[in-house]
Amino acid sequence: AEARAHARTSRRTSGPLHTLVVGDTPFGLQHLLGEGGFGAVFLAEDIEGHVPLAGGAALDVDEDDYDALERARLVALKIESPPNPWEFYVLSALRKRLADEQARASIVGAREFVALPTESVLRLEYGAKGTLLDLVNAAGPAGIAAAGAGGVDEVLALFYAVELLRTVAAMHAAGVIHGDLKIDNCLVRLDGGDAWTSAYAADGAGGWASKGVQLIDFGRAIDLACFPREQAFVCDWTPGAQDCPAMHEARPWRHDADYYGIASIVYCLLFGQYMTTVVHDGRLRIQQPLRRYWQTDLWSTLFDALLNPPADGVDLGALHRSMAAWLEVNSCRGGRVRLCANRTSRGCSRRSRSGRSSASRRAAQVVLAAHLAQAREHARECKELLIAAEDRRAADVVHRELEVVHERTH
Repeated sequence: AEARAHARTSRRTSGPLHTLVVGDTPFGLQHLLGEGGFGAVFLAEDIEGHVPLAGGAALDVDEDDYDALERARLVALKIESPPNPWEFYVLSALRKRLADEQARASIVGAREFVALPTESVLRLEYGAKGTLLDLVNAAGPAGIAAAGAGGVDEVLALFYAVELLRTVAAMHAAGVIHGDLKIDNCLVRLDGGDAWTSAYAADGAGGWASKGVQLIDFGRAIDLACFPREQAFVCDWTPGAQDCPAMHEARPWRHDADYYGIASIVYCLLFGQYMTTVVHDGRLRIQQPLRRYWQTDLWSTLFDALLNPPADGVDLGALHRSMAAWLEVNSCRGGRVRLCANRTSRGCSRRSRSGRSSASRRAAQVVLAAHLAQAREHARECKELLIAAEDRRAADVVHRELEVVHERTH
C-alpha cells in the first residue's frame, strides 16, 4: 500500500520518490504502471544492478554507457497478495522450452521472483516501447491511422498480426496457453537499433528478428504439460468481454481462448475499437465490414478460422505463412517501407517518466510509402477503366491526380 501511494505521487513529479527494499535489493520506484484486484505493477530502477537478466544471466553492461545501463536497470515489479509463483513458473518454463531466440524475445522475461509471507514480487523485463493499444490510441496524431477505419494503417496491422501468429504458434507448440490475450497485453518490440533492412523478411533476416511483439501477463496461463493429453478446461470466473464464446457458454475449451484473443487484437488494430461479432449462416463473424481496398481474402480467412476453430485446433503456422508471404512481396511497394521504426520508442513509450504515451512521427514514415503506393495503384485502375469507357476527359483528370500522388511519394 505504501509503494502504491508513493508510485501514484511520482506520476505528478520527476524522479524516484521512494526506495523499496525487496529482500536485500533496493529499488527506486518510478511510478505505478497498472493495478488489479490482486496486486499492482510498478516501474522501478534496480539501484545496485543486482537483479539478474531473464534466464539467470548477470547484468553485463558497460558502466560508461549510461543509456544502456539505465535501460538494463529498469524493471517492472509485479506485487501480488497472496503470493503467486505461477507466472514466474510459466515464464521460466517457456524460456527453457522455446529453442528459437526470436520466440523467446517475444515473451516477457522473468528476471527474479521473491516470495514473502503475505505477498510476492515478480521482477520482469520492462517494455519501454508501449503496448499495441498505445499505438492504436496514438495512430491519429502520429499520422498512421487507417483512412476511415479508426485503427492503424493496414500494412502495420498486418505486420503485427504476422508477429502475433508466429509468437502464439511457438507458445502453443511449447505446451502453454496464454488464456488472457488482449491488445493491452502485447508490447511493441523494437530492439536492435537501426540495423535492419527496408524489405520485410519472414525469417527474421536483416534485423527483423528483433522487431515484433512481446506478450505479457501470464497470470491466467495454462501449462498443458501438467495435465493429461487432450485435457479441456472450463472457467471458474465470470467471463469478460474479451473471453471466448466457449467460456461464456460454459463449454470446454483449450486453445480457443487464445484464438479469440488473437482475433480481438487484430480487430482493434484494424478498426480502433474492441471486437464485436455476429452469427451469420451458423458461423461467428466480425460485425464490422472489411474495407474493400484491404487484403480482404487474408483478413476473412484469418477471422473465420480464429472465430470458428475446428475441434482439432487452428493451424496458426499456415495463417502466419500466408500473411508473411504477402508482406514479403508487398512491404516495399512505392518506396523504402519499414513496417515499424525505432523512433516508435520515442512517441509510443510505455508510460514514460511523464506518465504519458504518444505515437512516433517516424511511424508515419513507416507506412507512408505503402499507403501512397496503394493510392497510385487505385488511380491507375480508375484511369484504365475510364479509357476503356472512352471517357477521355475524365481519364486526363485521373492522370493529373496520379502525377500529384507520384510527386508526393517522392
